[in-house]
Amino acid sequence: MRGKRFHDVLREHLVIPLGLRAVAVDPYEAILHRAAVGHVEADGELVPTQSWAVRYHCVPSGSHLAMSARDLLEFVRLHLTDDTFAALREPQLGSVPDFGGGIVGWGLGWMLHRDGVLGHTGVSKGQKAFVRVAPSAGVAVAVLTNSSGGEPMAYEIFGAVLRELAGVETTPLPVPPANPAPIDPDRMGGIYRTTAYDITLAVDNGRAFLTHCPRNSCIGKPENRVEVVRLGDSAIITVEPKSGVHQVLSVVGSDELGRARFLHNGAAAYRIG
Repeated sequence: MRGKRFHDVLREHLVIPLGLRAVAVDPYEAILHRAAVGHVEADGELVPTQSWAVRYHCVPSGSHLAMSARDLLEFVRLHLTDDTFAALREPQLGSVPDFGGGIVGWGLGWMLHRDGVLGHTGVSKGQKAFVRVAPSAGVAVAVLTNSSGGEPMAYEIFGAVLRELAGVETTPLPVPPANPAPIDPDRMGGIYRTTAYDITLAVDNGRAFLTHCPRNSCIGKPENRVEVVRLGDSAIITVEPKSGVHQVLSVVGSDELGRARFLHNGAAAYRIG
């Protein structure tokens, strides 16, 4: 729209005016800073990733953006001190899928949590970044991790900070219920498809299992099936954690037979069978 690359516009209108010093828009700039290397779990151990980020052509504009926690909070300060940015915090969706994390709506870029907390989470290869904001208290906290298993630590940190400085109790990471209700095989069971995977939710002798099968051999091999249980009325959760976190998938919509139309884990997988 401006006749320039997204990254050039980003630097011209945000990075330079805000005086941000540790910002990289691509790997070529990241190597000029103290760029962290991501770590992923392999055979029960954390090992460095084989590449720093997802390939540029595979992601939308801005997805290679990296910065220090200090610069990230300086960007958040702009949202807290300029009233024109309050519109970005207004709900844009009537409802959002239930992932068990306390998110009740979406603004423009912001996840809207209970108790008025805003947030956003970024994920790259073996790295996760978190920012949580309590606008009413003028408090923000950023946590950057270079491990796929950094989420529990991040939740502990920003939970403690917001509790102490803003008087807010954040929603903890979801865990399987002690006595889950049975999964409805007629409504929830079936095969769901994304651009990359076919996902099968099968119920066998009262137990439910999830299997991801890549649609292209370049993506990888089929994953071992993972047991899931019901989490509330419209979600399922993995029994065993991966990298310290139980994955939650939301069951969305109904077709003419009363079956779920989508299985949602941040990206919607549509029913094909």
